[in-house]
Amino acid sequence: MSEDGGVPELAPEDETIAVSASRKSQEIVPPVLQQRTVIKVLTGNEAGRVHVFAVDELGELIVGRATTCDLRIDDTSLSRQHCRIHKTNGAYFVEDLGSRNGTQVDGMRIKAPMLLADGALIQLAAGTIIMFSHQEDLEVQAEQRLYASAVLDPLTGLHNRRHLDARLKSEFAFANRHHTPLSVLLIDIDHFKKINDTYGHAGGDAALKILAERLTRTVRTEDIVARYGGEEFAVVARGIEATGAMLLAERIRETVMKIQVPHEGIFISFTISVGVTTMSRERIFDSVVSVLKAADDGLYKAKDAGRNRSVRG
Repeated sequence: MSEDGGVPELAPEDETIAVSASRKSQEIVPPVLQQRTVIKVLTGNEAGRVHVFAVDELGELIVGRATTCDLRIDDTSLSRQHCRIHKTNGAYFVEDLGSRNGTQVDGMRIKAPMLLADGALIQLAAGTIIMFSHQEDLEVQAEQRLYASAVLDPLTGLHNRRHLDARLKSEFAFANRHHTPLSVLLIDIDHFKKINDTYGHAGGDAALKILAERLTRTVRTEDIVARYGGEEFAVVARGIEATGAMLLAERIRETVMKIQVPHEGIFISFTISVGVTTMSRERIFDSVVSVLKAADDGLYKAKDAGRNRSVRG
């Protein structure tokens, strides 16, 4: 207490101590960063994708183009099960699984399991190189967000148009090289402007998101589903003949007719029109552009004929 009974004033040095203590109490404690073992795709259709070795994976990762692989890379030059990365006594090794094109580590083709150093480059095909490394959590999360923003549509979570164009170019080249069929479906929500006008843009967004979800559930894992633009979507189906492509289009269309989208206490229903085209030995296209144009022609015919139908283009 001061002589007059009031609260004593702090001496200058006492003020410094008090301010210092206050600032210290407000300091942000840095997070404890955890190291992750990751595989990053450096080149190819999925360049930038980062795969983290999950805790529940039993020290092994099968890499290849088969849908059953732990790390599936959709490159037709890869074997179905191309290589295996496994952990033994705290160290990581890569082993080729008898792949058609072989596996190289830092430029050397391997014939037996090879120890992986941090930053090792693993080449699986001419167009696909992956990197093995250890990274901190925050760096991994940042790279995963960057990859998602580059290839995914933010509203629907489907692949975006940029990624679709790259993948379709690759699929077109594979189909031409191996003389296998390739089918493309272009899908458009009928009277989408009316949905927006009636239920607002939030209602329109809800319709787009549930259509994206149903498309993903209806097609095969290896098929490509993308938001083509606005209310249009695309499906690229490798190895599907013309008859099968029409059956797929009709299955999607009939599934969509049953959709009831919950929105602000009401349900929104809608239909779709589908344009379908298939390149095959009997029908040859000279470019990806001509394939998309044929599918778009089918879509135009479907709408012109009254909508809610699938038409070949």
